[in-house]
Amino acid sequence: MFARIALATLVSALSTQPSLPSAPLVIRDFTLQFDPAGTFSLTGAGWPPMTGSWTVTGSEVTLTNTAGPRRTA
Repeated sequence: MFARIALATLVSALSTQPSLPSAPLVIRDFTLQFDPAGTFSLTGAGWPPMTGSWTVTGSEVTLTNTAGPRRTA
């Protein structure tokens, strides 16, 4: 559900702005932030942080995350 809300927010932002917002987008316990340099971070209570890069092609946003921490048994 979070992904649908986040994508709807992004599509809405893209339809009214030429670039992604650089201010944090907060949805419940999650915070998504886009840096104008092309990187993003996603943090949330109880979840490991996710970081990576983003690109915009037309009305589509592509997120490419960096490798996260390896799980240990």
